[in-house]
Amino acid sequence: MQNYEEKLNKALRLFDSAEGILVFSGAGMAYNAGLHTYGSLLHDKFGYFADKYLLADINDGFSLVAHEDREKFFRLYAQVFHFNPPKSPVHKALLSLIRRKPYFIAQTNPDGIYDNLGVPADKIMHIAGFPHLLQCASACNDDLIPMPKDGAFPVCPVCGGAMRPYLDIYGDDNFVRAREYLVQIREYGAFVSRYKKKRLLIFELECGRHDHFGFNAHVITRTLARDCGAFVIRINKYEPIGDFVENFICFDESAGKVIADLLARRPPAKRGRPSKLKKLFPDKFK
Repeated sequence: MQNYEEKLNKALRLFDSAEGILVFSGAGMAYNAGLHTYGSLLHDKFGYFADKYLLADINDGFSLVAHEDREKFFRLYAQVFHFNPPKSPVHKALLSLIRRKPYFIAQTNPDGIYDNLGVPADKIMHIAGFPHLLQCASACNDDLIPMPKDGAFPVCPVCGGAMRPYLDIYGDDNFVRAREYLVQIREYGAFVSRYKKKRLLIFELECGRHDHFGFNAHVITRTLARDCGAFVIRINKYEPIGDFVENFICFDESAGKVIADLLARRPPAKRGRPSKLKKLFPDKFK
């Protein structure tokens, strides 16, 4: 069984050989940055709603907060998660590590951490939607409008009904496939198509087996590893096991520690150094 240093060195050489990097960034990455949906964030930022509606989790507010407080709750959620998320050293270190390679980030948590760190719009897919945009609550059309900073929310321009944040968080079928969302899906598909026959490396970071409605990073990772020969660095303290041992390097340490150690051992001047994958993964190249 490989120890931490052995896995770290193997991951570094694999990173150097990669031609494209696909990042699956799960809810655990947001938690590492301080965006817990329970505990101190719930009571410090959403204390009014937690006390009034007995919320155990911030996301419970989307179903439990009453109509008279709903718009106030939606605005606060957008401020905390999208416009002013925490300054995350983990996310910043990840971008410093991958920025010299072609990369794409598929993010399952509805936050704006990567956006605020300057990730271009064509390099990220927000799988859970955008908390600062509104859609028709009954999904009568697929148009999105910005959430107003103050005043009452507008009604749907088509049916005259209520609007709600554009988030796939309600567990219903009313999350529309808006143009902005479809553009990101196409960018994601184009990136995978471009690199799946090359040396594609997947960083799977703190993704649960059922991380989001309709999107399972574990399944996609397994498929790309099996069918396209993609290599995987899985960092997940609670689910570190790899599905295909010859393709996977799995860490059960925190994402912050692993990414920081990878970055420290691979300064910018040394990134991109080629290596021989056959020596690293002899079982795969029999």
